[in-house]
Amino acid sequence: MKARTIVVAIVVVGVTGSGWLVASRTKSPKQVLADAKPPKPSVLTERVTLQALTSSVIGRADVTIPEVPIVDRTKFAAGAVVTDVAIAAKQRLANGARILEVSDRPVFVLEGIFPLWRDIKTGDRGRDVKELQVALTNAGFPTGTTNGLFDYNTQVAVQRWYRTAGYEPTVAAQADPLQPAGIAIPRSELEFVAQLPARVLTVATKVGDLVAPASGGAAPASGDPASAPAIAAASTTLVTLAAGGPRIAFVIADTDRALVHAGSTATILNEQSNATVTATVTAVASTGVKAPDGTTTYPVTLAPNKPIPADFVGNVRVTVVGAATTGKVLSVPIAAVQSARDGSTFVAKATNSTPVTVAVVVGVSADGAVEVTPKSPDALHDGDRVVVG
Repeated sequence: MKARTIVVAIVVVGVTGSGWLVASRTKSPKQVLADAKPPKPSVLTERVTLQALTSSVIGRADVTIPEVPIVDRTKFAAGAVVTDVAIAAKQRLANGARILEVSDRPVFVLEGIFPLWRDIKTGDRGRDVKELQVALTNAGFPTGTTNGLFDYNTQVAVQRWYRTAGYEPTVAAQADPLQPAGIAIPRSELEFVAQLPARVLTVATKVGDLVAPASGGAAPASGDPASAPAIAAASTTLVTLAAGGPRIAFVIADTDRALVHAGSTATILNEQSNATVTATVTAVASTGVKAPDGTTTYPVTLAPNKPIPADFVGNVRVTVVGAATTGKVLSVPIAAVQSARDGSTFVAKATNSTPVTVAVVVGVSADGAVEVTPKSPDALHDGDRVVVG
């Protein structure tokens, strides 16, 4: 009898518990409709921040070094062989320096823009002679005059120049047999370069190379082709110099033209070394260049404030400051600024109750923020919150 009483008690308790669960999960139709309604919209706010703003344009640029090829192989006699190489890549080449020796004869460089188109000798006159006189004088071998006449003083200067390098100049007979023999500078022994000193970029030859093949490409007398000197590299020139320092080519998109102007400050970054060079924008092209993909870019001329190092050659990052605030200013997210029908701008300052409209004047914008100046000085402060949505 006691056992049956216990079982019944358990059953009653179980039924009672089930009823409580059902009652707790049952909602009236009115409650169901109320729960289905969307929540009341909340106001999104962001902080007013006191900070300096800088509006920048970031792009890529190519740094290159213009190249000047010198020492044309065609100037040498067939079968001429390189007997000494006096320079190497990255070497700085001075005015008057010897760079090569071909068949025991020197090859020099002098500063000048007029190409040496002939062998010049004692008694000759011309622009090339004048250029020789000026260059020799600047190299420390004064010719006494720069009148374009290869006179006795010029001959003495050339002799000193050659002998300093360990050579004797070529003897040249005079047209008048009664006159003593003069000297000559063969065209193959001198290269005029527009700007010296200059940096050597490449040397496409080595000792033992044939500058040009022997006439008809004949094999050596031994008949063994393997014993023949190799012909210098396929290029028609043996040496390449850097024409001045590195130059930078930078372009901007049409959408950035309003931010970049003459006088803007730029920073050139070598991302390999993290080194930087500052520059000034001197011009922005008014005519764009259309790319094959249809985009239009505008070349920007940059004037570096110091020479661009040679290790910047390649692709670099350029940051141009388009606009900047003078010190710290009040700023808000761009989304916080609204416009009235009359064109004026304002922000909605969040309060404990209804947001308050604050009329502002906008300024520099950068990185999603914009400078704001409240028309009423005390209407907005650092740390206030404004409605953004």
